[in-house]
Amino acid sequence: MLQQAADFLKQCNPEETAVVYHKGCGDGICAAAILGKFFQKTRQAIPRKFLSLGYDAHMEDFAKKLLLLNVKNLVFADLSIDKYSELLEKLAKKFRILILDHHTVINNMNGKNILHVHAQFFSKIPGARYCGAKLAYDVCSRIIDMSDARWLAIAGMVSDVCGETWREFFDETYKQFPYLKGGDDIYGFHSTAGQLVSLLNASKVGVAKEIRTIKLCINTENPKDILELKSEIAKELNYWRSKMDKEIENYAQNWKNLSEIFPKTNLVMLEIKTKLPIASAVSTGLSLGNPEYIFCIYKKKPLQVIFSLRSQNDRINCHELAIEATKNFEDGTGGGHPRAAGARILKKDFELFKEQLPRLVERMAK
Repeated sequence: MLQQAADFLKQCNPEETAVVYHKGCGDGICAAAILGKFFQKTRQAIPRKFLSLGYDAHMEDFAKKLLLLNVKNLVFADLSIDKYSELLEKLAKKFRILILDHHTVINNMNGKNILHVHAQFFSKIPGARYCGAKLAYDVCSRIIDMSDARWLAIAGMVSDVCGETWREFFDETYKQFPYLKGGDDIYGFHSTAGQLVSLLNASKVGVAKEIRTIKLCINTENPKDILELKSEIAKELNYWRSKMDKEIENYAQNWKNLSEIFPKTNLVMLEIKTKLPIASAVSTGLSLGNPEYIFCIYKKKPLQVIFSLRSQNDRINCHELAIEATKNFEDGTGGGHPRAAGARILKKDFELFKEQLPRLVERMAK
């Protein structure tokens, strides 16, 4: 299947290709950058368009936007796009489509004009552990030597908390980029590679900055240059990282006082009130440090409420919880991985959602 994906990319002219990546996700950003590096190496040009898609998007409107693109190929990177099967089939009437994803499979979309590549279809490694950046790296490496992009693959793995699965790959990468090997946990966040990830993740403050960051990664040969802030965009990322880190630390230190905690199930509901995009980082950090709890971190927007769900001890499947918790709400959607998922509902439905969630967790938790 990886070879099929490689054959797909071989036939893609970058001028006729758009890459759609997971908005606000370090793994998605790294996967998009790896694809960009591939095209730069093989065709001396990057894809015509990079577009982001997040949980706050309306897929019907986004599909209309895609249909206006003057391209022939769509590559979806690190996106659980298979939940929108009818819209994908509509898009496939105009575009050749490649899906590189590792979220829980909803629909196997392999068919006419669609190649759906997922670890579940070809590997014994669980999808949640075979992140989007590693998947993109493995596909592109079947065509050309991509070793200069190994650092992006491990950055994606650190971002998605699956480094322990790929220790050998990390060790080989550290031989090539020894500057990245450092810290208390060289396969996780508490490492020099983790510092790089936190810089890249600071681009979440805006889509334009994410795309500038993707292009920075495409044109960077040594990640040390990013860590040493040698470019203006790297300096901007460091500025935003500092602001985000202060907010994240505040929630890390005070979460029990700021949360509503349901002792029966150890469910924690915590609202993020800062404007900075830190919900995912807060939920991941809190859940890794407090694995006995189930975290529901949420951010209220003008019309929607966006959720980050985390559970590290497998007491509950966050992917299934996200689906069940949102399925009966207008414009509600959710999904992701067993230990980490995202969701959204309309703001008008939040109080009912909040009332129902503890009972749902009680029913679903082991």
